[in-house]
Amino acid sequence: MKKIFALLLSMTMILALLPLTSQAQEKYIVGVAFQTVSSDTEIQKQYYTDELGPALGMEFIFSESIKDTESLVTFIENCYAKGAVGIINFYTAGRGRGAEVADQYGMYFITQASKLDDATLDLEYNLGNCGASVDGMARAYTAAMESVLADGENHSVIMCTTAAVGQVAASHYYSTQAMLETMQNKYNLTYSKSIDEIINTDSPGEVDTGNPDIKIFLVPGTDNDKTLATISTPLQSGDYDIFIAVSSYANYTSAIAEVERAKNMDIKVVATASIEAQTMTGFNTQDPLGNPILNAVILNPLNVANAFCASAIYNALNGGAEALKDADGNAAQLFVNPWPCPDAETYANIAKLDTEHDTYVINADDLQRLLITSNPDASHDSYAEYLMELADIDAIIAQKIK
Repeated sequence: MKKIFALLLSMTMILALLPLTSQAQEKYIVGVAFQTVSSDTEIQKQYYTDELGPALGMEFIFSESIKDTESLVTFIENCYAKGAVGIINFYTAGRGRGAEVADQYGMYFITQASKLDDATLDLEYNLGNCGASVDGMARAYTAAMESVLADGENHSVIMCTTAAVGQVAASHYYSTQAMLETMQNKYNLTYSKSIDEIINTDSPGEVDTGNPDIKIFLVPGTDNDKTLATISTPLQSGDYDIFIAVSSYANYTSAIAEVERAKNMDIKVVATASIEAQTMTGFNTQDPLGNPILNAVILNPLNVANAFCASAIYNALNGGAEALKDADGNAAQLFVNPWPCPDAETYANIAKLDTEHDTYVINADDLQRLLITSNPDASHDSYAEYLMELADIDAIIAQKIK
């Protein structure tokens, strides 16, 4: 009888534990809406899947390239149908509409952008933005521009300003502003329009600099194929010896090399880049004249933003949505500072980061600082403080690279 009772008791305990075990194994499903899909996207996916997922109990659904707001809405709806509880959004132009749709479905929503959508700040499920520091990007591009202009010669520049128009990406706007101001100060240029008007011109074209020896050609737009077609004519003129992209540069290297070879000229390249093989290749590959393809980059530490975005959603799901919001309970902005990288030697050290658990700038251990379940004092202010610490790339290398 005692044996039967003991057996029944054991079975009862096992049955009682089953729901808990099932619940413990249940994962939060979170959609990640990428604006573009490239080699650095694959690195980010690996970080989400291998490091953030296990640490936060999350499973991620990754989009293809999101080209318009309608595609973003469709992705959000598909994620909801699959049980998703949150969206990390990279498509900045659709952040307002995306936040509205996510709110309707009760899904937490956060965007990697540098400017908030004022119309959706008070939505319950909108957690705001975590994106590139506009001040940091402006300082970095000022320094990069001063470096390439330092030889005292006249230089003319093609600038791909991507989403600067209307500050769809505020970091793009302020990076472009900083470069135009640096050119203006260096060469005493007299623009015929205000810098704001120049940046916010939808159509590509040459800027009236007031100096026939200094040319500036601006190319706005996020469609890489259109940009490539647009830069062809000014590049082939041989008038421009600096090429700058406030986003990825890789799509344009072949066209640049072709002109360098045909015109026997060196075109210096400065761009925003990520920690990935393509950036290393750019620094270590020579153009037709024996110069590095890349002359300087401003590194945007995307996995830092990814960690903060995923942590914000985790906190919200665990009763801490206010951790990222401002004092009034509205969606707020966090800024990630860029890492200036002036040469291949500097990049060789930075490239050792974000490859595995020990070298991730924010690994599963570091992540605990961001989570209200392990750090009840986690807040918007503590997040901002941590992001300022992460601006010191030398300190990060010393800590992570043994």
